[in-house]
Amino acid sequence: AEKDDTVPVGRPGTGEDIARVITFLCDEKSDFITGSIIPVTGGMDVLGKIYKA
Repeated sequence: AEKDDTVPVGRPGTGEDIARVITFLCDEKSDFITGSIIPVTGGMDVLGKIYKA
């Protein structure tokens, strides 16, 4: 597996990461989720704010 120390999860994102979110949203278990943005960033959206401070 490729390593990327600049991403909090330690690896670059893949199409499979996006596909897992899409699969979840297509499943009936996610039927209560509406109008949401789901960031698939490996933690960059959360920890990136800390590192910029």
